[in-house]
Amino acid sequence: MATRSPAEAYEQARTRAAHPQLSLFATELSFELDDFQRRSCLALEQGHGVLVCAPTGAGKTVVGEFAVHLALAR
Repeated sequence: MATRSPAEAYEQARTRAAHPQLSLFATELSFELDDFQRRSCLALEQGHGVLVCAPTGAGKTVVGEFAVHLALAR
């Protein structure tokens, strides 16, 4: 993994604080979320619905798993 700049580290800390459920969920994963996964999960945590379209094997299921995580947390 590449070394993060102080600005990147700060931005990631802000995101973790603003989205505690996504941060908790992401720590349990053995991989980093892709941009589309992160944006979809952030929208879900904010109470929005999402429709995820991506090729087979791209990681759509992770977004669904996060929705279940949110439902169980509530």
